[in-house]
Amino acid sequence: MGGFSRAFACTIIAVDLIAIVYFGAHFIVTGHVLPHPDTHTQERLAELVPVESVEGAKSAVKAKKEVPLLPASVERGQQVAGLCLSCHTFDQGGKNMTGPNLWGIYGQHAAHLDGYQYSQVFMDLKADGVTWNDENLDTFLKSPRKFASGTKMSFAGLRKEQQRIDLIAYLKTLK
Repeated sequence: MGGFSRAFACTIIAVDLIAIVYFGAHFIVTGHVLPHPDTHTQERLAELVPVESVEGAKSAVKAKKEVPLLPASVERGQQVAGLCLSCHTFDQGGKNMTGPNLWGIYGQHAAHLDGYQYSQVFMDLKADGVTWNDENLDTFLKSPRKFASGTKMSFAGLRKEQQRIDLIAYLKTLK
């Protein structure tokens, strides 16, 4: 009887490992735990949601999942700024670190601080008259490397729009 129990336990463990490998590999490849819904499921969804097409159904469901943005919060923005403290200072007259001091950056031209060695891309942005307004800051904070290709800044960016809105609100107070 002991051999049967051991074999049964080994079988259960093997099945568990296969499931872990399958779902783990699927998650790594697709980013989803379970496979995507098939066309039939999408068509059924289109019947339940009053839209004109399957694509419309997908966008309607996606729109329902989106969380509405909150009004900008300086306090939350200051918390988000904590992510930047390893490379930047935010206080008036603060020293430049790996990145420049960010006091008073809102409304300034790119590469505005004397004494800081900016990447060439920022010098080019300065020559083009780029200023740090809402739109430019939002685009930069979302993906620094896309906004300023060639920047030495290693930060990947803030994917959450609410964090960018809040951080910009905080930067506006630093004057």
